[in-house]
Amino acid sequence: MIFQRLFAASRFFLLVAVAGSALLAIALLGYGGVAVVKLIVALFAGEVAGKMLAFEAIKLVDLFLLAAVMHLIALGLCELFIHSEIPVPEWLQIRSIDDLKNKLLRVVVLVLAVTFLGQAIGGAESRALLEAGLSIAAVIVAIGYFLRSGDAGH
Repeated sequence: MIFQRLFAASRFFLLVAVAGSALLAIALLGYGGVAVVKLIVALFAGEVAGKMLAFEAIKLVDLFLLAAVMHLIALGLCELFIHSEIPVPEWLQIRSIDDLKNKLLRVVVLVLAVTFLGQAIGGAESRALLEAGLSIAAVIVAIGYFLRSGDAGH
């Protein structure tokens, strides 16, 4: 009886992961917000334009996507282990580990694509860009296969 209670209560240990992921999401969003303001000021001061502006904007999008991943992890773990009735839109509801994995993998694909775009605009050397592109493509293909296979929970 006491072991059952202890084991049932052990799910609350995941609050560390939930809180850590949520705090990291908040920190990344705060940092990104400050960086956006700085970029806008630099833009109007004529200090940044063209490719450099596009590169900096893409880096910020990448940062915000990472914050979204951290938020999704916090939300998903909380829904799965702490409280399943969190009021979120239907598309954001997570009912299983497979739901969480699928949502995360879809965001990872987007982050990889944005990362590659940032390298391309940032002026990466041709060979390095080709290697990065092929590596990212291989990971995206593997994730796509995983998401379409029965292993993804569909």
